[in-house]
Amino acid sequence: MKKRKKKNKKLQRFLDILTILALIIGLGVLLYPTISNYLYVKRSEKIISAYENNSIDMGENEKTKKYNNAIIYNQGLLNGVTISDPFSTNIETDEVYERQLDIDGNGMMGYIDIPEINLEAPIYHGTKEVVLQAGIGHLYGSSLPVGGESTHSVLTGHRGLPSKKLFTDLDQMDIGDRFYIHILGRTLAYQINQIVTVLPTQTEELSIVEGMDYCTLVTCTPYGINTHRLLIRGERIPYSEDDYKDDVKKGKSDIIFEIIILLIGIFIIFLLLFLYRRKRKKGEKVVEE
Repeated sequence: MKKRKKKNKKLQRFLDILTILALIIGLGVLLYPTISNYLYVKRSEKIISAYENNSIDMGENEKTKKYNNAIIYNQGLLNGVTISDPFSTNIETDEVYERQLDIDGNGMMGYIDIPEINLEAPIYHGTKEVVLQAGIGHLYGSSLPVGGESTHSVLTGHRGLPSKKLFTDLDQMDIGDRFYIHILGRTLAYQINQIVTVLPTQTEELSIVEGMDYCTLVTCTPYGINTHRLLIRGERIPYSEDDYKDDVKKGKSDIIFEIIILLIGIFIIFLLLFLYRRKRKKGEKVVEE
């Protein structure tokens, strides 16, 4: 009888350990996307801060020169350039393109700020996988993101990556929402005027439209299936500091909501663990009596 009790206790302890491990693993799975995205955000903040400091150190004359060179580069695209699917694996760039807007040799040309989905991420040359794992890629063949008449910049980002959000929440944006491009100390504001879903081969919506100043954000859709492309097109508008502050406030409220949901999830896991241990202790008392 005693041996049976000992075996039962050992078995119960083993089950308790398995239960605790299962809860810890569950908690880890729950927390991983949030924690890993948080670390990516902090890393991006450092990269963006370094970019801003380097931009300031350049001086106004040098920045103006680089900006004007990008405008001249864009004018050369008006002769007609073939636009490919941003997620194509065979898009090769060239040295002239790679030098544009690159101030410290790391391939970063600026950064995008989308308060609506709490995203601030560096923009790099090209759309190779190594680029899209690090941040947002600029599609080679589209206009550099410096604005101006008859320009159309195309920025590409992944969604659904386990370690970072990037363009995961891009489908939450609506007509009229704004996003911002920061290049060499200047801020370009774009207001969304078109949202379409197309096949990867349908790239007509990414072409330059004469007289217009567009920037289109591209990601895969549907989520996790990725057979189509979601195109969020913004039209250049005058930058307003008041509008920007309003957008940032709206974005922060979304962050608070995510944190609340996360805390509720953690609380539920620990509550289940507490109830399980309490139930087991009561069961042990009943057996002893």
